[in-house]
Amino acid sequence: MMKQLKLLLIGMVGIFSLSTSYAQRVGVGAEISYIRPNPQYEFGFTLKSAPGIAITTRSSNEYRFRWGVSLGYVPFKTTMDVFPTFAYESDGGKDVYYPGEERLKNNRYHFFYGAGIGEFKILETPLSPIIGLDFRINFSSYTLISHFAENPHHAGDNEESFNDISLSLVPKVGVVYDLEDFSFLLTAGYNWDFVPKNKFPYTTVSFSIIYYFE
Repeated sequence: MMKQLKLLLIGMVGIFSLSTSYAQRVGVGAEISYIRPNPQYEFGFTLKSAPGIAITTRSSNEYRFRWGVSLGYVPFKTTMDVFPTFAYESDGGKDVYYPGEERLKNNRYHFFYGAGIGEFKILETPLSPIIGLDFRINFSSYTLISHFAENPHHAGDNEESFNDISLSLVPKVGVVYDLEDFSFLLTAGYNWDFVPKNKFPYTTVSFSIIYYFE
């Protein structure tokens, strides 16, 4: 996972460097967000809403169309400490079911993303609505601990680690307020996974502060 994140960071920095080589100004800033998993899907049922942080960049705020990249992290917690589950094994031609429980190690679901950002400022005034579309590469990492007290073949805790990758699009709307050297953005969007489909859909509300330098 760490190797993948390093490659992602290098790739995002390289893409932004190339894309802004023709721009007069470059913006770098921070973003805080509130992520709400869709409760209709698996992770929306098991994970609580959580705050996230990101490093984000933008091309010049002198133009209405802007692009950039972001690298973010969200530390999710589960909605319950322990979830009921079951397992079954074949014993002498008969299926035997064993009740059990599952939990996340340290109650943590680590979620990272790298985003390519495109935004369009609708008005030419300092305060203006904006629309945008992000392309995201998402990485999630967690360790699942299962326990089946009545299963004589699997005594104690069993740990299994997972590292998942998905691709998604995030259409968004919001407002931006531009000053000479700063931009303030408030946006809301919906993360739609398309590879694999509906892996981890969620709603996001974000506030960003961008500082521009020559």
